[in-house]
Amino acid sequence: LGFIGYDPISWLTLEVAAGQSKAEFAETRSDMDAGGEWLVGMQLRVLDYLFATERPFMCRMEADVYYNSVNSDANMTELEWNELFASFTVNLTTKLRKPLFGKYVGFYFGPAYSTITGTLSEYNRSHDVQEDKSTGLIGGFIYNPSDYLSWKLEMQEFEQTSMGLSLGLHF
Repeated sequence: LGFIGYDPISWLTLEVAAGQSKAEFAETRSDMDAGGEWLVGMQLRVLDYLFATERPFMCRMEADVYYNSVNSDANMTELEWNELFASFTVNLTTKLRKPLFGKYVGFYFGPAYSTITGTLSEYNRSHDVQEDKSTGLIGGFIYNPSDYLSWKLEMQEFEQTSMGLSLGLHF
């Protein structure tokens, strides 16, 4: 996904994103192609604390909420699903010593909640789908080569593990 974020105030980021997502769904008989995905959400910074040590680092607690919509298809099969996601994470970030390699690097982890509803249409038949497990864990690694750009590698663990890579532009 490609994210664009806007900070109307210092402790709130509003986000929109678009990209592609490939669904792996146990009930389908064929591989799903990557389909369009979009997202709207917000990130609330609950706590920002700078530890002034020899190598300063920041501890941040954040609450994220977003709504995500995805559509994937293959041959005679189509999967449309929507997700409402929330997480509360602890983020530890430090400034890199050599600016040549970027500005900041950090990692985050915490509990997450996700509710998914959707429709699987296969050979002119459809049925509703939903998640098996709504609570899970989230964690990831963030690399900021500048104040305006970030790369995020994220893992989510609910019923199964999923991974994602995103690029963020910050204004």
